[in-house]
Order: sequence, then C-alpha cells, then structure tokens
Amino acid sequence: MPFGSGQRFLNSGGWINQVVGGWKFSGVLSYSGGYPFGAYNGFNPLYANFGDRPNINTQVKLKTYNYNLSKDYFKGKLGTQPTQFTTNAFMNTGAWQLGDSLRSYSSLRTPPLRIENFDAIKTFPIAERVRLSLRIDYFNAFNRTQLQGPDGNSTDSTFGQITNTSSQISNRQGQATFRVEF
Repeated sequence: MPFGSGQRFLNSGGWINQVVGGWKFSGVLSYSGGYPFGAYNGFNPLYANFGDRPNINTQVKLKTYNYNLSKDYFKGKLGTQPTQFTTNAFMNTGAWQLGDSLRSYSSLRTPPLRIENFDAIKTFPIAERVRLSLRIDYFNAFNRTQLQGPDGNSTDSTFGQITNTSSQISNRQGQATFRVEF
C-alpha cells in the first residue's frame, strides 16, 4: 500500500505512519463453475452401474438454470421451489430396464463455488531486537453460500430441485493474532 515511511502518502513519520503504513495484504480466491452431473433412478433392484439411469430425450436441450433462483426460494422471495435443470429431458425406464442416459453431462452443472480469503499483516518495531506483529485473517470474507447439488433421482417428486439448504462451506470467520518476536 502507498502509505507510510518511504511511500507516497502519509510519509511524515509519527504515530499515523506507525498505524497506517507498512501493512502487507494477501488473498486466496477460489472459484469453480461446478461439476457435471446426470440423472439416475432407483428402479433396478440389482443396482447395475450404481443404480439405473433413465432414458434421454435427445429432442430436449439440456440446460442448468441459474442457482440464484434456489437461493431466492430459500430466502422466501419465491413461492414455489424452482427446478434447476431440464428434467423433461429424462424419461424413467421400467423395473429391470436399463436407460440410455450418460452418467454426467457437461451442460448440467452443480452449484458454483466462490470463496475469498484475505490476510493483513503489520509489524511494529518496539525496541532494537523486539517486534510486535499483528495478523488479521478472514476466511470466506464475503460470507458466500454454496448450495448442495439438485436431486438427480428421476423417480423422486423433488427431481431437479435443491432439497438441502446446508452450505458445503463454513460461514465467514475471522481471527486476529498478536505475536511478540525477540
């Protein structure tokens, strides 16, 4: 930052320089667009290929809808729970029949992951061989939520909907550390 001794602003020294100047900042930003998934059903009692898959209707374009719709539903802004992908593209098979849909499709994605972690460190010289350091860390600084993936079981009444409101990431957390070095 351009503040403090030897910098462009607030470089006159004194206690303001000690408080404002010399901070070091860092951050770790994690962004992911979600993972591909597909539909399955539980008709096959033999659980071939970890359950059965429904048939795919190739006339229907596969698409994942905006996950902000589900966030709005859980906040009470929507009256009905939205479907997160084109569920009419999948048709259930009968018992003991294997469907022709794939295990996952690149156009069907789980909710995205966005996490920002930040860190600020300041060292204060106290004496010739003594320093005090202050470190402030924030994890998930913007308190983001990652929703669970939508229900992929084509035999469920909640097929295509997010049924679990629990986040897969922790809420915002912060910590401050004071350390004396000598």
